[in-house]
Amino acid sequence: MDSELNKWTCIRGIKKSHTMVYYQIYKETIKTAKKEADFIERALMLPKKAKILDLGCGFGRHAIELAKKGFDVTAVDISSDLLNIAKRNAKKADVKVRFYREDIRKMDFRNRFDAVIMMLNTFGLLSDEGNEKVIKNISRALKGGGKVLIDLRNPERLKKGDLYGKVERVGKLKVYTEINRCPSTKRVLIRRYFYEGNEKKEYVVVVRLYNRSELKRLFSKNGLKVLKFYGDFNEGEYNRESSPRLIVIGEKK
Repeated sequence: MDSELNKWTCIRGIKKSHTMVYYQIYKETIKTAKKEADFIERALMLPKKAKILDLGCGFGRHAIELAKKGFDVTAVDISSDLLNIAKRNAKKADVKVRFYREDIRKMDFRNRFDAVIMMLNTFGLLSDEGNEKVIKNISRALKGGGKVLIDLRNPERLKKGDLYGKVERVGKLKVYTEINRCPSTKRVLIRRYFYEGNEKKEYVVVVRLYNRSELKRLFSKNGLKVLKFYGDFNEGEYNRESSPRLIVIGEKK
């Protein structure tokens, strides 16, 4: 497993050639983005016209829905392909979002935002040092009292490999998922693939699993305080055995 992790090590933990396969698999999540944006608004108790930074925004599904609500949204991603799609989607939705292509480890916003969000497994794709650098940058980007929301997979369910060998329908696609664990690095390697005609398309990502104690330490070390954990986008309490998500809400001290 360690050799597999080394094989796929790259920026954001996603092989560049897989970017558009990612879009093909996950574009259907546009349908759930409004519900998730409603959750973000409630969970963070944001004032109208609050300034929000969406890190790892992908093709802009959450940034656009938040902009529709009247928030002042800035969105960052490393993929120019996904950002181009995001810009087209924002134009089609007739909303204004500032999109930037940047490595989130190197961004240098300072005391600018009322909230920072990282949605749908964006956090944990880097080295431990890289992940902590992102938390440090989030803290620096927030105004005093600003909020952060990071949405993660529930690590306990992934440790059990509950998705291993799972076949699911995503829109018109039948997507096969398999998970391999590397306990020594606290990471999982997730492969998702489907067939388009005779061509096999594959999306591979390596994710560092963080539990609640680790997140609390990481936040505290970088000037953030954990306020709440949720287990889903219905504001359900986090349950390590059954919750699909681990959503952490924090505040800049």
